[in-house]
Amino acid sequence: MEVLLPIAFSALSADMLEPLVRLSEYFRNICSSVLHEDQLMEMPQQIVIILCKLETIFPPGFWNVMEHLPVYLAQEAYLGGPVHYRWMYSFERFLKWLKQKAKNKSKLESSMAIAYLICEIQTFGFDYFDTNLLSTNSTIRRNKVSYKHGPPTTFIVFQMKGTPFGKCHKSYLTQVEYNAAHLHILLNCNEVQSYLQ
Repeated sequence: MEVLLPIAFSALSADMLEPLVRLSEYFRNICSSVLHEDQLMEMPQQIVIILCKLETIFPPGFWNVMEHLPVYLAQEAYLGGPVHYRWMYSFERFLKWLKQKAKNKSKLESSMAIAYLICEIQTFGFDYFDTNLLSTNSTIRRNKVSYKHGPPTTFIVFQMKGTPFGKCHKSYLTQVEYNAAHLHILLNCNEVQSYLQ
């Protein structure tokens, strides 16, 4: 809404477009990660003017109490800090997940409560299971090699410590890079040395 609304209505005339653009700027300022106190003090006066201009564009049937809610958002942001710390999106996603788990659609709330209880019991129970057991909370590590003597271990090449950095992205190896990685494993992995000999 903050970015796409001005672009979507850019074909409108200037007197109709201007309040919509200012409304999207208002929400962009409210939802920013850094709030400026002086800007928050001016925003309630600005939103009143924006809403008055919007009332001249939209019919009276459009207006109810929800359209006047933005008047109080700047004061709420001033008192509570950045908005993204108080958003309910994560809880709404969790409730959607619970609603999908509900079996009895006629008694949805009790069915969601039972689904949540089952989820909590599973989470609690997995703490007592073996770490190698595949579950929703634990996954088996990659590159497992089992030996006849002793517990399963990982190739020594994959035990080197490192820390990731930068943004995660998917990339594919070229044939030259693949051959170099393959050669590195063959030359530096102790488990392969017996096969090489």
